[in-house]
Amino acid sequence: MQVMTHLYPPISTSPLVLERFSPYFGNPRKFQIRVRGPEGCYRYILPFGDGLLSKIAYTFDRGHLREGISLEPVMRIKTFISSWRRNYKPQSLYFKRGYNCVHIYDRRFNLSPKQVTLKGERKEIYLYCDMSRGWQQNLQVEQITRNVIEESLSNEMTQG
Repeated sequence: MQVMTHLYPPISTSPLVLERFSPYFGNPRKFQIRVRGPEGCYRYILPFGDGLLSKIAYTFDRGHLREGISLEPVMRIKTFISSWRRNYKPQSLYFKRGYNCVHIYDRRFNLSPKQVTLKGERKEIYLYCDMSRGWQQNLQVEQITRNVIEESLSNEMTQG
């Protein structure tokens, strides 16, 4: 979430909603979630018992397999989102084309300001990724091959 602050911040935060057909509902133990039954509002709307409500409900009340779980991570997220809303500035991450290069300017409030200049293949890859096109065009593109991308990423990893 820390690197997404160039995007408009969330309007609010809320607890996880447990929905039927979600990975959380399909495999609750993997996510340490306890399905407690259909969400309480169904009991007010439909005149059925929990057994039938469990078969037709889309959202469910949930708990955590380990009781006494810390709310500290949730509070950190809420605090960060509040700061994001207060400090958000549009256009805090943008690029400009230069002569044979692309300059990327990063002015996000929570990160150190920096400027990166891309040249050659790295510039072409960046501009390619910025283009809007349909999936058929993506399949047919031959200018930027997998080898060029892998080589550029490999060079990036070795250079830091």
